[in-house]
Amino acid sequence: MGLLKKIEKKLESAVEGLFAKGFKSKVEPVELGKKLALAMINNKVVALKKVWAPNEFDITLSVADEAQYESYKKELLHELADFLVQEAMAEGLSMMGRPKLNFKSSEKLAKGRFEIEVRMSEELEKEISKTTDGATQLIPLAEIEAKLTKHYVQVEPSMLQYDLKIGKTLLGRSATNDITIADPALSRHHFEINVQGNEAVLRDLDTTNGTRINSKDVKSVVLKDKDVIEAGSSRLVYRRGDA
Repeated sequence: MGLLKKIEKKLESAVEGLFAKGFKSKVEPVELGKKLALAMINNKVVALKKVWAPNEFDITLSVADEAQYESYKKELLHELADFLVQEAMAEGLSMMGRPKLNFKSSEKLAKGRFEIEVRMSEELEKEISKTTDGATQLIPLAEIEAKLTKHYVQVEPSMLQYDLKIGKTLLGRSATNDITIADPALSRHHFEINVQGNEAVLRDLDTTNGTRINSKDVKSVVLKDKDVIEAGSSRLVYRRGDA
């Protein structure tokens, strides 16, 4: 079972009781969990000693969806916080205590839509900005990424280009992926590309139709410039170059 499927299974099990009670929101807890994890990873702060995860999260729902969550907030927020702690550990991120999550609502959001905001608590900002030991120094993540090799994929035949971020990028037909392709032959979550430094590793997420690199079936492979990725009926080309 792939990591993403394990994550989905854990979250689905954690909130199984909610659906048994007649939970009708269009925003599924599993989708919230995945987007929270992505927001946490994308907003990490790199220091010389540690890589810190943000520890405060606001989840803004439509008024209708927020009302559906009202009876289940405490239980669900607890499970989502546990999930974020596990994801931070898996990604090698330091976190100050348990993350604080909060539900909000906005009349500007349509039902089924949501927004996530992340930030560092004041206590965490003070902790990571300490320089008394002469060793801790904040380095903006954008500054680090600018010095690294650029990774991206091009979708054929349209040649639509998607930049790959540092960390994991998920691709499949589900709208919850980082890259969504409307291909019925793709799995909901088909493969991920994990970029670390100048290396990009593609991993098939235990899909039925599999993933091929240069016409060869693969489960996990380090990508090379101009490798052709075939998944479902889709064809993409992995490219790398100077940022």
